[in-house]
Amino acid sequence: MNELLGILEEERLMMSELVSSATEQQSALILLKSEELERIAGHQSELLAALQQKEITRWKYISGELGISAKEASQVALSTLYPFLSMNNYEEFRTLQGELSTLLSEWQSLNSTNRVLAFRARTSVKEILSFFSESDTRVCNVVV
Repeated sequence: MNELLGILEEERLMMSELVSSATEQQSALILLKSEELERIAGHQSELLAALQQKEITRWKYISGELGISAKEASQVALSTLYPFLSMNNYEEFRTLQGELSTLLSEWQSLNSTNRVLAFRARTSVKEILSFFSESDTRVCNVVV
Protein backbone atom coordinates (compact mmCIF):
# COMPACT_ATOMS: atom_id res chain seq x y z
CA MET A 1 0.00 0.00 0.00
CA ASN A 2 3.05 2.30 0.03
CA GLU A 3 2.58 2.76 -3.71
CA LEU A 4 -1.00 3.91 -3.09
CA LEU A 5 0.27 6.50 -0.62
CA GLY A 6 2.69 7.78 -3.27
CA ILE A 7 -0.11 8.06 -5.83
CA LEU A 8 -2.34 9.89 -3.36
CA GLU A 9 0.49 12.27 -2.45
CA GLU A 10 0.97 13.11 -6.13
CA GLU A 11 -2.79 13.68 -6.46
CA ARG A 12 -2.67 15.95 -3.40
CA LEU A 13 0.13 18.03 -4.95
CA MET A 14 -1.82 18.36 -8.21
CA MET A 15 -5.00 19.35 -6.35
CA SER A 16 -3.03 21.93 -4.38
CA GLU A 17 -1.72 23.37 -7.63
CA LEU A 18 -5.28 23.44 -9.04
CA VAL A 19 -6.46 25.40 -6.00
CA SER A 20 -3.60 27.87 -6.45
CA SER A 21 -4.44 28.16 -10.13
CA ALA A 22 -8.14 28.77 -9.39
CA THR A 23 -7.17 31.50 -6.91
CA GLU A 24 -4.95 33.08 -9.57
CA GLN A 25 -7.83 32.77 -12.05
CA GLN A 26 -10.14 34.56 -9.65
CA SER A 27 -7.71 37.46 -9.38
CA ALA A 28 -7.39 37.64 -13.17
CA LEU A 29 -11.19 37.64 -13.53
CA ILE A 30 -11.56 40.47 -11.02
CA LEU A 31 -8.81 42.53 -12.68
CA LEU A 32 -10.03 41.60 -16.20
CA LYS A 33 -6.66 40.26 -17.35
CA SER A 34 -7.72 38.29 -20.42
CA GLU A 35 -4.18 37.21 -21.41
CA GLU A 36 -3.65 35.78 -17.93
CA LEU A 37 -6.99 33.97 -18.11
CA GLU A 38 -5.94 32.19 -21.30
CA ARG A 39 -2.63 31.11 -19.77
CA ILE A 40 -4.31 29.95 -16.55
CA ALA A 41 -7.02 28.03 -18.42
CA GLY A 42 -4.37 26.20 -20.43
CA HIS A 43 -2.43 25.35 -17.28
CA GLN A 44 -5.60 24.10 -15.58
CA SER A 45 -6.41 21.87 -18.56
CA GLU A 46 -2.95 20.32 -18.36
CA LEU A 47 -3.29 19.79 -14.61
CA LEU A 48 -6.72 18.20 -14.96
CA ALA A 49 -5.46 15.82 -17.66
CA ALA A 50 -2.50 14.83 -15.46
CA LEU A 51 -4.79 14.40 -12.45
CA GLN A 52 -7.12 12.20 -14.48
CA GLN A 53 -4.18 10.00 -15.52
CA LYS A 54 -3.05 9.75 -11.89
CA GLU A 55 -6.58 8.78 -10.89
CA ILE A 56 -6.59 6.00 -13.50
CA THR A 57 -3.24 4.82 -12.11
CA ARG A 58 -4.80 4.71 -8.63
CA TRP A 59 -7.77 2.68 -9.94
CA LYS A 60 -5.45 0.19 -11.62
CA TYR A 61 -3.41 -0.18 -8.44
CA ILE A 62 -6.52 -0.69 -6.30
CA SER A 63 -7.98 -3.18 -8.78
CA GLY A 64 -4.73 -5.16 -8.69
CA GLU A 65 -4.52 -5.14 -4.89
CA LEU A 66 -8.16 -6.03 -4.28
CA GLY A 67 -8.65 -8.31 -7.29
CA ILE A 68 -11.53 -6.28 -8.73
CA SER A 69 -12.09 -4.62 -12.10
CA ALA A 70 -10.81 -1.10 -12.78
CA LYS A 71 -14.42 0.03 -13.13
CA GLU A 72 -15.22 -1.31 -9.67
CA ALA A 73 -12.02 0.27 -8.33
CA SER A 74 -13.14 3.66 -9.68
CA GLN A 75 -16.12 3.49 -7.35
CA VAL A 76 -14.19 2.45 -4.25
CA ALA A 77 -14.19 5.18 -1.61
CA LEU A 78 -10.84 5.79 0.03
CA SER A 79 -12.41 5.21 3.44
CA THR A 80 -13.17 1.59 2.49
CA LEU A 81 -9.44 0.90 2.12
CA TYR A 82 -8.62 1.29 5.83
CA PRO A 83 -8.86 -2.47 6.59
CA PHE A 84 -6.16 -3.15 3.96
CA LEU A 85 -3.64 -0.73 5.50
CA SER A 86 -0.85 -1.59 7.88
CA MET A 87 -0.66 0.40 11.10
CA ASN A 88 2.42 2.19 9.72
CA ASN A 89 0.42 3.61 6.80
CA TYR A 90 -2.85 4.28 8.60
CA GLU A 91 -2.11 7.82 9.87
CA GLU A 92 -0.47 8.98 6.65
CA PHE A 93 -3.39 7.62 4.63
CA ARG A 94 -5.93 9.33 6.92
CA THR A 95 -4.05 12.63 6.64
CA LEU A 96 -3.87 12.41 2.84
CA GLN A 97 -7.56 11.55 2.61
CA GLY A 98 -8.47 14.58 4.74
CA GLU A 99 -6.21 16.92 2.78
CA LEU A 100 -7.61 15.70 -0.54
CA SER A 101 -11.15 16.21 0.70
CA THR A 102 -10.36 19.74 1.91
CA LEU A 103 -8.59 20.66 -1.33
CA LEU A 104 -11.47 19.32 -3.42
CA SER A 105 -14.00 21.38 -1.44
CA GLU A 106 -11.85 24.49 -1.74
CA TRP A 107 -11.38 23.97 -5.47
CA GLN A 108 -15.13 23.46 -6.03
CA SER A 109 -15.88 26.65 -4.10
CA LEU A 110 -13.33 28.67 -6.07
CA ASN A 111 -14.67 27.29 -9.36
CA SER A 112 -18.23 28.25 -8.43
CA THR A 113 -17.13 31.78 -7.59
CA ASN A 114 -15.07 32.00 -10.77
CA ARG A 115 -18.06 30.89 -12.87
CA VAL A 116 -20.15 33.69 -11.35
CA LEU A 117 -17.38 36.24 -11.97
CA ALA A 118 -16.97 35.08 -15.58
CA PHE A 119 -20.73 35.23 -16.17
CA ARG A 120 -20.93 38.75 -14.74
CA ALA A 121 -18.01 39.90 -16.88
CA ARG A 122 -19.63 38.42 -19.98
CA THR A 123 -22.95 40.06 -19.16
CA SER A 124 -21.27 43.42 -18.59
CA VAL A 125 -19.46 43.25 -21.92
CA LYS A 126 -22.72 42.32 -23.70
CA GLU A 127 -24.51 45.27 -22.10
CA ILE A 128 -21.75 47.68 -23.07
CA LEU A 129 -21.69 46.40 -26.65
CA SER A 130 -25.47 46.59 -26.97
CA PHE A 131 -25.43 50.14 -25.56
CA PHE A 132 -23.01 51.25 -28.26
CA SER A 133 -24.51 49.24 -31.10
CA GLU A 134 -28.21 49.87 -30.44
CA SER A 135 -28.17 53.60 -29.85
CA ASP A 136 -27.15 56.73 -31.66
CA THR A 137 -24.24 57.19 -29.31
CA ARG A 138 -21.37 59.57 -29.87
CA VAL A 139 -18.00 59.22 -28.25
CA CYS A 140 -15.60 62.14 -28.81
CA ASN A 141 -17.89 63.42 -31.59
CA VAL A 142 -17.65 60.12 -33.48
CA VAL A 143 -20.73 58.04 -34.14
CA VAL A 144 -20.33 54.58 -32.71
